[in-house]
Amino acid sequence: MSTLTMPLLDSILAAKGLLNHISKDDVTPIIRQAAVIEYMDNRYLVATDRYSIGRFILGAHDAFEGDFNQTIPSDALLWVSKIMPKTLRRGTAPIAFNEGGYVVRFSWSESGAGSGKLEIEVAIMFGDKVERSQMYDVVSGTFPEIARLWRESDVAREPTAEVCLSHMSLLKIAADVALFDSKQGSVPLEFHSPGSKIAPVQYRVGTRWSAMVQPNLNLR
Repeated sequence: MSTLTMPLLDSILAAKGLLNHISKDDVTPIIRQAAVIEYMDNRYLVATDRYSIGRFILGAHDAFEGDFNQTIPSDALLWVSKIMPKTLRRGTAPIAFNEGGYVVRFSWSESGAGSGKLEIEVAIMFGDKVERSQMYDVVSGTFPEIARLWRESDVAREPTAEVCLSHMSLLKIAADVALFDSKQGSVPLEFHSPGSKIAPVQYRVGTRWSAMVQPNLNLR
């Protein structure tokens, strides 16, 4: 069994961001899920719809045990994203991490060839009390190796080449900024310098979220 445990508010934020980039078609079921991956000694939650990639950095308070490349179905992310902290029994979820707030625990288990099970629990930190839980089927398969597409050292504030983005890509960028910079300007927004009109445009909002969108060819 593999498990990922995250503070409640981080889980909600990550789920909302990943849903903005997860695939919505049935052609490739594996990318209708997000994945937990490890790359260059860092751990991430990632999602893609082929035209964009979203990536949430797992931090010191996010505990993972087991095998990486576990997946989280989109309906499971939707369930997490809709958790209302004030409806939990303790009432206020924004409790400091070391004061015993809520966590979301993802637990994966095998259920047969080509499939698996994911149980999600909302529990009180530093205890076994579970307040809510849901079970989901997980589609097995090889998640695309998207982590290697990032170029961490080439982040600049403005692209050095002219790029053309579709309105859908612009909407994704706007949605990410609205989610991860809710205080409007309180965190940096940085763009990757592609150096080419056809290279993916990479951007980062704050310290834990980054994404990539595929530009359109400007044929004028």
